[in-house]
Amino acid sequence: MQLTDCMQFRTMSAVWLQLGQCGNQLGLEWWQLLTNENAAHQESDRYPFFARDGKLSALCVDSEPKVIRKLQKQIKKGVFRDSNLILGQSGRGNNWAYGLGARLCEAIRDEYPLGYILSVTVAPHQAGESPLQHYNSLLSLSWLQRISMGMEPWELLRSVCPNPTMKFLYTAQACKRGTAFWDSLISSVVHTLPRESASGQPHFSTSVLAVARSNQDNSFLLSQNSVLLKLKQAYRCVTWNPFPVDCWIDFKNIIDPGHHSHSLTVCANHSSVIDLLEWVTEKAQVMYKAHAYLHWYWKYGCEEEDFQQAFDTLQSVMKDYSSVEH
Repeated sequence: MQLTDCMQFRTMSAVWLQLGQCGNQLGLEWWQLLTNENAAHQESDRYPFFARDGKLSALCVDSEPKVIRKLQKQIKKGVFRDSNLILGQSGRGNNWAYGLGARLCEAIRDEYPLGYILSVTVAPHQAGESPLQHYNSLLSLSWLQRISMGMEPWELLRSVCPNPTMKFLYTAQACKRGTAFWDSLISSVVHTLPRESASGQPHFSTSVLAVARSNQDNSFLLSQNSVLLKLKQAYRCVTWNPFPVDCWIDFKNIIDPGHHSHSLTVCANHSSVIDLLEWVTEKAQVMYKAHAYLHWYWKYGCEEEDFQQAFDTLQSVMKDYSSVEH
């Protein structure tokens, strides 16, 4: 698993940290959107992405130079601070013990114990990328589970994490131009939503946040109650949460600026994360019991305790999600 973005929040400031090939590729898409000169950006859109001197509030880190060099070429010249581009000359061999992601998050947590960290990760394909990917996913997810929340949740966590130990979020998004048909956007958003586990157990959501963006159009307000009710039903919100669906509205669609467009983004604390955690744990357990590739981790200081703690952490998360009644 590759760590992609990590945001460290302090009073009136935010830092965007992009790590590795995947993180910097995602960052490239995001910064292209924000620095697009053809889009009608307002000064307020620049926060929290730009510093006062006009430079991006981004740190780009990779153990190889290729992806960051591409990022420099394709993003508006001068918006990156040269000192914030940190490059190595050789890779890390897809080895978590030799990599950077979780370690940097841990260092941030140690330095700013009350800060807010939001970690965005991209899971690998189920097979074929690297023989070490199951170990890396296990160790990354476990590490981030332990360090990715501060003392108090910020606004996103307050909306979608009623239980502090359950903080894996499922997101989906749909965007369309022209006349707003919010029912159509809902259908697009929920189309790929996992309905049940491999064993036939229906999935549920402890809470859901909907973000509706529409360029100078109040059509969402007219259908808001209907939209939220449909989302509540589609995401199978738990009955014990009296206010399971929250909604944020933006009258400008930054996802598709410069056009008459509408988008709906849904972030849900969804139990389908159990499927991912079970798959990662089972695959890693098989390899671990066979002592496969473990010498690569011992070589860089990883210990048996790290693996055992990782297994225990993910088992605890799965137990918490499984024990919440629908």
